[in-house]
Amino acid sequence: MKWWSLWIALTLSADEPRYLQALNAYYDQNRQNDAAAISALTQEAEEANNADAAFLIALSYEQGSHTERNETKSLEWYEKAAELGDVDAMMMSGWRHYKGEGCTPSLEHARRWFEQAEALGEKEASALLRLLKEDRLF
Repeated sequence: MKWWSLWIALTLSADEPRYLQALNAYYDQNRQNDAAAISALTQEAEEANNADAAFLIALSYEQGSHTERNETKSLEWYEKAAELGDVDAMMMSGWRHYKGEGCTPSLEHARRWFEQAEALGEKEASALLRLLKEDRLF
């Protein structure tokens, strides 16, 4: 068991948010491919508009951990997290649109996500936008 899973398990009480319970299930290394962990995160992400939960769901679908690998669902959840303001999810959404992972490649969608991340101060987004403009991709 990882230290963060142990910490979460020791600090949980009946009135803790379901999100912490879902994180505990997600990070418990003894529960690989546990659909219940993804289900708990999905419910939390949908009910509470939780960007962290949405990002973890995207990552699960991308890596095939706790669920089957699915690039389309991964992109959908990255975009949900991005819409909730997660800068890392904006970068992942932009990159996946650029590469066509889980979707048809779209430079317009990629640029939109990179520009949103740049507006929030993400330096890597600025660098990517500069490179893409220099290569005349945008």
